[in-house]
Amino acid sequence: MILATTREMCAKKLGLLQEFCAKSGMKINQIKIKFMVFNGTRDDKLPLICKGMTVNVCESYTYLGTIFTLDGKVETSLKLHAENKQAHVMKFISFVSKNVNFPFWVKKLGFRCRFALVYIVWL
Repeated sequence: MILATTREMCAKKLGLLQEFCAKSGMKINQIKIKFMVFNGTRDDKLPLICKGMTVNVCESYTYLGTIFTLDGKVETSLKLHAENKQAHVMKFISFVSKNVNFPFWVKKLGFRCRFALVYIVWL
């Protein structure tokens, strides 16, 4: 993760990362690399071009189970988190209804894995 307060600083840090990767024999996955701007202008959200690599903006990013969104609002993040959990609920219901003969301990384990809650403290 690269953190920067300006577009120019982000491009500079991205350039340093590219140099490090080139020296170390690593490659940056251009499909996975994205950037996010909190409270920026429309121009800030244009694709970032650095040394021949184009990085596009993303609207949300999940880090360790926490969803960050462009608007920076906790309400938006919680709504997306709830929608993701609802999808897990539907998958679990489908699993249980299709596998009625599975032992209870297997179903209980699946339930625990699907519904681990993440508590977030926003300062």
